[in-house]
Amino acid sequence: AVFAHAIPVKGDDGEHYVADLIASDVSLMGHVKLIIKTGNEPALRALASASLEKVRCQIGHEDSTVEKISSEQSAAYESASNGGIECGIRAVRGLFRTIKRCTEKRIGQEVPATHPISAWLLEHVCLILNARMVSEDGKTAWKRLRGRDFGQRLIGFLESVFYKQPPKGPQHDVNGNMSARMFPGIFLGYHHTSNCYRVATADGNVIKIRSVLRRPFADRWCAESIKSIQAT
Repeated sequence: AVFAHAIPVKGDDGEHYVADLIASDVSLMGHVKLIIKTGNEPALRALASASLEKVRCQIGHEDSTVEKISSEQSAAYESASNGGIECGIRAVRGLFRTIKRCTEKRIGQEVPATHPISAWLLEHVCLILNARMVSEDGKTAWKRLRGRDFGQRLIGFLESVFYKQPPKGPQHDVNGNMSARMFPGIFLGYHHTSNCYRVATADGNVIKIRSVLRRPFADRWCAESIKSIQAT
């Protein structure tokens, strides 16, 4: 499987945000044998050490059968020794570029790389690669990890949708039982672990929703609504 994230710094940060991301990805895959491989840069080696501790804490508490977790570095000045990683980077960059250009054509404007949606697109690209790219064994990465195919509806990135509030809980009938049942939002991707859609709401929040309704094709992309997205 392929994972990629927008991160604040290259290497380990003060709050170990990047190490936590790595540990959550490993936990999602469910491996009990693991080798973290990095380049030889000091920042990456420090990140590998911090990630190992995070993985041991998360996986170790969940599963007592953790067998081996270690790290290793690639050969100096030999990027070819990271061949599998380089192939993953090329696939992520290619699909990222494709979806970004497609979105720009649909809204008629260029989206700067520094816009918050770049971070959401990076996560979305990896899920699409894992859920839709079929390998030589005839299976997707999603099926190998979960034992089943990806079952959620495929929706265009940054597509304007209507989302439905949960049928129970504090978000249900906030304005009374005579108020609207569907609300406008913008699709940002999928949640990895809860089979939910990520939707940006009109008030600037990003929420997880189980049910969305697609709009007519002519109304699916709005440049002004996309510009208003600030959440990362």
